[in-house]
Amino acid sequence: ICPIVLGGNVLAIVEFFSRRMRGPDEQEFATLSAIGSQVGQFIQRKRAEQAVQASEKRFRALIEHSHDVVLLLSAEGTILYASPSIGRLLGYAAEELIGRIGSDLVHPDYLQESVDRFTRCVKQPGAVVKGERLLLNKDGSSRWADNVIVNLLTEPSVQAVVLHLRDVSERKQAEAALRESEQRFRDFAEIASDWL
Repeated sequence: ICPIVLGGNVLAIVEFFSRRMRGPDEQEFATLSAIGSQVGQFIQRKRAEQAVQASEKRFRALIEHSHDVVLLLSAEGTILYASPSIGRLLGYAAEELIGRIGSDLVHPDYLQESVDRFTRCVKQPGAVVKGERLLLNKDGSSRWADNVIVNLLTEPSVQAVVLHLRDVSERKQAEAALRESEQRFRDFAEIASDWL
């Protein structure tokens, strides 16, 4: 069996075989015959495999270089995967979190609400739950994150709850500074109106 290759693609498989024959003069001789078969299915499978590999490579590049964090969790809340960007957000190496419970990353003031939201999401396939949470850094400090929880437990290619986290600490600080400034302005306006 011999593949016929052109430009790196297998075009056909040719099977060679020999057999003894007799000519008109009854003399025996050997013949070499070849049967070629198209391998369209083989080519399609090879191309599909290459497409999957390219897709996985593209996905890995997007996830590994994103500033957003992606966590995959089991239905029980165990972290199955953490994207490398978790280091920028919370100071952990992704490998440190595998096997830990996701709620360990939530500030105690938001723990019960976070657990309730996660539990609600897990009970409904395809559910999407959004919110903001105060998370704990590895060093004990905290950061605000927008989060989106998506239940993909029944999706054969994922079989996990996907948690997307985006750091919004700077926005929360700016909002707090704006509220403080507005309050100072209101206080000043009240004092000024008393003088008039």
